[in-house]
Amino acid sequence: MGTPATGPEVLGQGRDLQDHADEPRRASSAARLPRGVWTVLAVLGLLAGGTWYAGRPVLDRSQAAPRPAATGAAILGPDPQGTALVSGLAEGHDLSAPKQEALDSFIASGGHVLLFLQVRNDGVEPVRILDGVVPQDGASRDLTAGGLAAGTSAGGMLGPGDSGEVFVRLGVRCPEVLAGRAASSVLLLAEEPGRHPRLERVVISSIAPYWDEARRAACNTPDPGRDVRARVTAGSLRATRNDDGTVSVSAVLQVHDAAGFAAVVTGPAVAAGGGPLVVDGGSTSAAPLRWSAGRCTQATVAAPPGAPTYTVDLPQVSATGRVDLGPDFAAAWRSAVAAACA
Repeated sequence: MGTPATGPEVLGQGRDLQDHADEPRRASSAARLPRGVWTVLAVLGLLAGGTWYAGRPVLDRSQAAPRPAATGAAILGPDPQGTALVSGLAEGHDLSAPKQEALDSFIASGGHVLLFLQVRNDGVEPVRILDGVVPQDGASRDLTAGGLAAGTSAGGMLGPGDSGEVFVRLGVRCPEVLAGRAASSVLLLAEEPGRHPRLERVVISSIAPYWDEARRAACNTPDPGRDVRARVTAGSLRATRNDDGTVSVSAVLQVHDAAGFAAVVTGPAVAAGGGPLVVDGGSTSAAPLRWSAGRCTQATVAAPPGAPTYTVDLPQVSATGRVDLGPDFAAAWRSAVAAACA
C-alpha cells in the first residue's frame, strides 16, 4: 500500500508562480485594495440600512466633466433585442473589451449591481465615460448614490490605445431582470473633448455568464456553499522527482466567487503556507497546490490524496466545502508520479 500524500501546501496566491509560469496572472493584492475598501463600505452601508452604494468609486472631481443634460444621459435604456439604439445619439465603434476577463468583477446585493469591466479605447482621441447600462429588461441606471452611473475607476479619461477599468452602476427589478437570456453587451455613453457624446456598444465574450451571475447575486441571498466553488484545473497536475528521491506533486487550484461580495477562502486547501485567498465577486483567483508523494519506490510512493477542504467567509455567513479534484485527478496523479520516477 502507498503512503498518504502530505499537504496540500499553497506556494502563493494569485495566478501560478514559477511552477506554472504559463498561467495568466491576477492583479496584485495591493492593486486590488480599493475594491476591498469599496466592499467593506458597501457591507457597512447595508448593515446600517442606508444606501449600499456608500462603497462607490471615489472619482477625481477636479477632472470630472459636468453631468450631461437630461436629454443626453437619461435616454440610455434597455435594448433587449439588440436592434434599436438610442434616439438622437450617434453610434461609435471605438470601445472594445480586451482579453482580460479575469480582471472583471462585481459587487451585488439587494437589487443593486456595481460592475467592473476592462475596456479599451481603440480610437485616436481620449474619451470620458459619462453613463452606462446593461441592455436587459429589468436593469436600469442607478443614480441613488448621488454620483456617476458609469465611468473609469481611476476617475480620468481613457486615452487612445489604453485599457482601463470601467464601472457601471445598475439597479435591477427582481424577478423581471432574471427573465430571458442574459445580455451579452454593455452600452456606454462616451464623449471626446469638444464633441457630442456618442453611444458605444461594448460586446464582451464572457459578459453573458458574468452578467448572469451578477443579476442573480443582486436578487438572491448569498450562499457561500453554493456561490463559491474551488476546483483543480484540468491538466495542471505535475510531478517532480527531487534530488533526494522524494516526489513532489503540484496542481493549480481555481476558486470562483459567484456571490455578490468578495469571499475570503481559508483552510487546508488554500491556507497552508500562503494565508487566506480573497476572491472578488464574479471573478476567479488561483493558487498553486503542492503535495509530497513519498519516494520513488513501489512500497512508498503515495496513492492519490483525497479532496482537501476549505472554508468560505462572506459578510455574516460562512460555509465549508471540498475541492473538486475532477474525474481524471487519480489517473493524472498516477501517470505523473510514474513518469517522474521512471
